[in-house]
Amino acid sequence: MPDSSSKRIAPGPKGFSFLKSLPGYYSDPIRFFANLRQQYGDIVRLEGLGYCAHLLTQPEHIKYVLQDNARNYHLGAVFDETTKVVGRGLTTNNGQSWLKQRRMVQSAFNHQHIDEYGKIIISTAESILPLWSEHLQRGGELEINAETQVINLQILGKLLFSVEFKSDDPFLEALAIVRKVSIDRVRLVIKPPFNQRFDQAVQILDTFTYQQIAQRRNGHAPIDILSLLMGAQYGQIGVGMTDEELHDEIMTLFFAAYEDVANALAWTWSLLLQNPETELKLRTEIQTVLGDRPPAAMDLRNLPYLSMLVDEVLRLYPTTWSLLRDTISDDEIGGFHIPAKSMIILDLHLTHRLSQYWDDPERFDPERFSPERTAGKPRFAYFPFGGGPRQCIGNELALMEIKMILVRMLQLYQFTLVSKAPIQMRALSSLQPRDGVWVKVKTTSLE
Repeated sequence: MPDSSSKRIAPGPKGFSFLKSLPGYYSDPIRFFANLRQQYGDIVRLEGLGYCAHLLTQPEHIKYVLQDNARNYHLGAVFDETTKVVGRGLTTNNGQSWLKQRRMVQSAFNHQHIDEYGKIIISTAESILPLWSEHLQRGGELEINAETQVINLQILGKLLFSVEFKSDDPFLEALAIVRKVSIDRVRLVIKPPFNQRFDQAVQILDTFTYQQIAQRRNGHAPIDILSLLMGAQYGQIGVGMTDEELHDEIMTLFFAAYEDVANALAWTWSLLLQNPETELKLRTEIQTVLGDRPPAAMDLRNLPYLSMLVDEVLRLYPTTWSLLRDTISDDEIGGFHIPAKSMIILDLHLTHRLSQYWDDPERFDPERFSPERTAGKPRFAYFPFGGGPRQCIGNELALMEIKMILVRMLQLYQFTLVSKAPIQMRALSSLQPRDGVWVKVKTTSLE
């Protein structure tokens, strides 16, 4: 590689200009990065107080970081703030140790398990969704994000542990506490301290998880993801995971999947209810293929409009709206020098709305994901689950859960949007509707 001193430096705020810009990041990071790209271009350098980062939005640059030269771009060390909860799971690990764990965890997400996972998803949804009719006696209003979060957490409990959590379960309360504290520490320059409440919550999570592991070591092995991970082996000598590794991976999965499905469903309904012709097309497809019966995993391949719609929701509102990587060695991207130990910021929200790849990018149009219109589009013009070696390991399971719950919601209910449109974004660890998505609910004529 040529001498780094000859490298061009990307444009962007530096020194005092960088410091002045920081309040904009903390108040509205989505707008902050959009303004940076508009002002400086496709590669933006942010530098000051010993900090250096590059914002990338072009698919070829993203592909280079996530896939072509992925070994030079490790997961951002900023996520070490979550290690008190998830240890050295897939989202905090790097190198050979990460590769070993990735291959072992992958066994729990093989296609042979998908049908069984689908049965758990739909049976859990079936046990909770009918209860929404109680809202009819209370004025008929509910908030989609909060209500679908209840379903998602029950599904995670059953998929990971074969446990049915109660709404006030100490495990769920503890998980909410540690997520908030950990995410705040990831986002903020001045880190809020860990406190006794956080430490107690971590202890609750650890105690529960190690008890689950011990039960399986002693012969009680229900069919769930934790049991599958215990049976996973690596290499010719068949090495399995230690208790600590099992704890770290199962907590990583729970931590990572905590809210994304609920957020995706909330954004889906906010868009459907502002686009009644799209909702009608979706209802028609579901009625034609399924009638009134609940969906199974194998049914989803026969619902192409449903798939296009979910893809379009995740284009406009990717639940993971940005990815962070740390640069190991000096590199060059787009003709600009990328120094070692600097950060790479990949903004999915921006890339998914680039006009050179998406016609009328702000418009909600599920059919833009038809085979004809996606042909020839760059792979990383759309990457809601990342890409390359670190692509989200549970992406197929997450998509299946979103689709199956959405189908059943459509079969059982009709909704009217109460929240004022357009619904504002809140960008934290995931992209959330700022004040939720409030709807008025009534049962369908099929009920």
